[in-house]
Amino acid sequence: CRFAKDICEELAAVSAASSTSPVRAEVLVDFVHRCAADNAFNYSSMYADIAGRRRSEIDYLNGWLARRAEELGLGKASANAFLAESIRTLEASGWDAQVHEDLSVKACEAAYDMSTF
Repeated sequence: CRFAKDICEELAAVSAASSTSPVRAEVLVDFVHRCAADNAFNYSSMYADIAGRRRSEIDYLNGWLARRAEELGLGKASANAFLAESIRTLEASGWDAQVHEDLSVKACEAAYDMSTF
């Protein structure tokens, strides 16, 4: 998935700029694929938060990464910022999944070439 690759590339860039032991994007992408396969039948904590209509940890994860990239002068980590904003939109909608789906599809089409998914 191009989106997951973008997320990992942005994380790797922040890692390279701020760590003495940076992690490569390819390693992260492989991890994401293994983790998704290993946990295909599980529900994530973020899913549980959304299903339970609780505020998620998105700002501490992808939101933080987007802010850190800018602090380091790496520019906007657009994939991570987009993911964080999408989850915040869902939270602000009163957790209305249909509202979120409608907004996310439109925003995703504008932000990414859907043919790469």
